[in-house]
Amino acid sequence: AVNFANIPQELQGIPQWVCWKSEERPDKNTGEVKWTKVPYQTNGRKASSTDPTTWTTYENALAGLERHGFSGIGFVVTADDPFVGVDLDHCVDPATGQVEPWARAHVEELNSYTEITPSNTGLRVWVKARLPLGGRKKSTFECYETARFFTVTGNHLPGTPLTIENRQTEMDRIHQQVFQKEIPCSLPSAVRLDDAALLEKARSAKHGDKFTRLWSGDTTGYPSHSEADLALCSSLAFWANGDPVRIDT
Repeated sequence: AVNFANIPQELQGIPQWVCWKSEERPDKNTGEVKWTKVPYQTNGRKASSTDPTTWTTYENALAGLERHGFSGIGFVVTADDPFVGVDLDHCVDPATGQVEPWARAHVEELNSYTEITPSNTGLRVWVKARLPLGGRKKSTFECYETARFFTVTGNHLPGTPLTIENRQTEMDRIHQQVFQKEIPCSLPSAVRLDDAALLEKARSAKHGDKFTRLWSGDTTGYPSHSEADLALCSSLAFWANGDPVRIDT
């Protein structure tokens, strides 16, 4: 069930909506059949999280939900919007609603619109931020800001804001906490490069477009220059292996 009254107006106003169905599909690696959420257009055809022509308005998604009997609606995050979706999986007791302490700590730190996912066992926190370079998924923690669709239930977690808040500093801090062990082992060659070569490596990496925009002074998508500066420093810290002198240079 979708609680439409709680869905943030900021999401409703952007035409990046899809519908979705819960379907059984074989796992690509194991062949085991599992339930998965598949995005659909309102005309009944498959949608894609990377093809804007398959997205629609919030109102059309609601109409499609009723017309075709989809399981629910979802929002696609892109580089052009300010949103990050943070998934905290297997952290809610569906019988009691009790949240695991590790997940509660993340929710309290981010302090932004949070809802219970369709399984009733997970949480999704929506924030306005830009993700640092590095990890996106580790165990029961995931975070994405582009090329991803998130289910939207409107099943608001009591005690959290009903609005999506600017949380760049908090998102950077949590990201570092979750993925910090992955940083040193991924940079043995980069840290030995000279400055010019290191910057070129950062530009050509998987998320190099974001680094290039920040390096050139483009603060689009950030609430202020300070938060954009922090994001740039976080990226530099990744490539400089946390060396403060190298980062400053």
